[in-house]
Amino acid sequence: MLYGQARASPAVERLACKPARTLAGEGCWITLVATADTEIKHGFTGYGRAIAGFASDGPPGPHALRREVATGIRGGQTAAVPAGLRTGSRDTTVSCMAGSSSQSEWVVILGASSGFGAAVSRELAGRGFNVCGVHLDRRSTVAAAQRVKSDVEAAGVRALFFNVNAADEGKRRLVIDELARHCEAGKLRLLLHSLAFGSLLTLVGEDEKSSAKPSQITMTMDVMAHSLVYWSRELFWRRLLGQGGRILAMSSAGSTRAMPGYGLVSAAKSALEAYIRQLALELGPMGISANTVRAGITDTPALRKIPGHETMMESALRASPAGRLTTPGDVASAVALLIEPGAAWISGNVIGVDGGEDVVAG
Repeated sequence: MLYGQARASPAVERLACKPARTLAGEGCWITLVATADTEIKHGFTGYGRAIAGFASDGPPGPHALRREVATGIRGGQTAAVPAGLRTGSRDTTVSCMAGSSSQSEWVVILGASSGFGAAVSRELAGRGFNVCGVHLDRRSTVAAAQRVKSDVEAAGVRALFFNVNAADEGKRRLVIDELARHCEAGKLRLLLHSLAFGSLLTLVGEDEKSSAKPSQITMTMDVMAHSLVYWSRELFWRRLLGQGGRILAMSSAGSTRAMPGYGLVSAAKSALEAYIRQLALELGPMGISANTVRAGITDTPALRKIPGHETMMESALRASPAGRLTTPGDVASAVALLIEPGAAWISGNVIGVDGGEDVVAG
């Protein structure tokens, strides 16, 4: 187990004990107690993200630590306890984040500029993962993607963002080629498929003009379903996605229901869930898990494009046991749990993240 090291006059009291190592493996904060002039060596060879000094009698919480972080420290570098936190003869509590949150590991987020993809990008960057974000935005919306990228970088990790069509074969390969220059083999922890771009035309309208065209049917299935397979297998073939890797795909309750204007998207979501089951079967022997995350009704830009979304939100709000809608943050937190080492045996499932909304009779 890799864990933090410290150079200090007195021995560091909690470093070598088994509980500290166990917590490191779970991505928790380890508390190292030493004298105020201690230098802390960040010896994770890529594991961990930041270091901070705290004049405290007990371990500070992670939110407090983030406010006190002075510099992102990469593996093997040394940083002194910030001078403003030195307290003379008093002990100084110094904490470092370790374990599963690693600056050597990457996540690929398809649909990174808004909604679930943006929330997951920010959440996992905060946990120490480098983010490769793929999005497709026009000039009017590209600022949102730039904000996500800036937030990722502000967390002290690397960000590769590409404004390209994720369903385009050539663009996909360009992105993966660039990612391979930065990500070591087997260091891709997650592929998240959160693409929401498809036709909302009816399958059978009053005439040909009011019905979905074959090209629109193909486009919807390519973007919202087939692209999952193409990205998954190419990342696997390139040996970026390996043992311990996760594939997650965003779906909705609409995958099993019929709603006006939602026929093509529903078909794509159903196919997405079927692909996830098959990927779980085919990649399971390589230690890669695959799951569908079925989010509750969430107020996102994608939802607002669906006809009747106001009614959908009202119905979901009435059904929610918690009395509120699902948020992108709820989903991001669930994704963070699913990529933890302890979740490796969860595979091939459709996992509801909706606060119980879907089980309440309407």
